Amino acid sequence: MRYKKHNQYLIKILIIFLLFSVNLYSQSNNNIQELLKELEVVKSDSAKIQIYTKLSRAYTNIDYKLKRKYAEKYMLLGRKLKIDTLEIEGLIDIGISEALQQKNDSAYYYFLLAHDKSKVIEYHNGLG
Repeated sequence: MRYKKHNQYLIKILIIFLLFSVNLYSQSNNNIQELLKELEVVKSDSAKIQIYTKLSRAYTNIDYKLKRKYAEKYMLLGRKLKIDTLEIEGLIDIGISEALQQKNDSAYYYFLLAHDKSKVIEYHNGLG
């Protein structure tokens, strides 16, 4: 009897968790779709950088390869505009993408590269 009540409690928690997860995924997906539509109409590189950055962050738990793709895009635009901090942030996002795919050596490489570049320009945001 006691285990039956305990199992019912666990099932209720699991259902709540699943409903919450579906809701979060739906919100993230809607946000991504809005950003992709916005990307179609923006012309300036600075506006594209903002959208690419948001897309990279939005894809963190959804699609690691797309996270990396958008991180590379905003990092390259940052280089073009000579914004050093965007290169560092891009390297960190690429490192996160690699880490989430359990490519630890690659993730370490990108984090180390970001760390070294941040020391040169004395940029400490997001680095421990």
